[in-house]
Amino acid sequence: MTLVVPILTFITTLLVVMAISPVRQQGLRARLAPYGARVPTTRERILDGSFFERVLGPFSKYAIHLSARLAPSSIRAKAADELAKAGDPMTIEQYLAIRTAAMIGAPVLFLVYLSRTGGHLDGMGVLWLGALFMAGSRLSSWLVRKRMQKRKDAVLRALPTALDLITVCMEAGLSFDSGLAKVVEKTRGPLSDEFSRVLYEMQVGKARRETLKDMAARLDTRDVSSFVAAIVQADQMGMALGPVMRAQSDDVRMRRRQQAEEQAMKAPVKMLFPLIFCILPSMILVVLGPGLQTMFTQVLTSMVADY
Repeated sequence: MTLVVPILTFITTLLVVMAISPVRQQGLRARLAPYGARVPTTRERILDGSFFERVLGPFSKYAIHLSARLAPSSIRAKAADELAKAGDPMTIEQYLAIRTAAMIGAPVLFLVYLSRTGGHLDGMGVLWLGALFMAGSRLSSWLVRKRMQKRKDAVLRALPTALDLITVCMEAGLSFDSGLAKVVEKTRGPLSDEFSRVLYEMQVGKARRETLKDMAARLDTRDVSSFVAAIVQADQMGMALGPVMRAQSDDVRMRRRQQAEEQAMKAPVKMLFPLIFCILPSMILVVLGPGLQTMFTQVLTSMVADY
């Protein structure tokens, strides 16, 4: 008992000192501040935001929705198809807003440049306005098509390996859906993302043939369309998918080998023009240059000696 009382007294004193210390009080106030503070109204939160949050953000959203509403249905359908084939990098509203801004912004910048330099809008200026308007309308489409082509190339490179993996899984006793799941698990890229989307759509109740046809329409490549057509036909006729997958895998690899041989055969023709216009003049200059210099020197020396 003689030791317990001093120990308890020391512990109690230490706890009291820690409770009333300034650092402890500041921490408690910081933790309790949100519960005792007044909740700001919506107007106060809006006014406390930056200029972009208060003005530019709502205006850009309104402009995006306005450009999407004013666009014709045919342009919207074409934009939706291009974005789907490109992997949906943005929404249709954003795509149409960027296209509209490029179409209007390029001529406006040209007019501002003319006003600053003191130029006049003559016939050539009108042609420049039309050219800038067309270039602005085509720029966004060109960027989306470039992304689409890049995505197609990535799909074509990954397709043979994916078909081999699905074939091996099916020959090992797994189903076609399990083979797709293995491809999604083991690989990365646009093809893996499309297979993941196919599996998700089948899980929510969509038919397999419909999901595969939609995937073929989004990818828009010959090899994928042939693969999907073979799977759908085998599914309709009740055939085993294992031999079909093996044949499709061999066919895809054969077409890929043929495409590589075709590109190799095109290489000499493509190298012909750089060879003629860039390499041959340099070789002629290096080979015949010293001889021509010596010949002209001797001719000039003899002419000077005659005079």
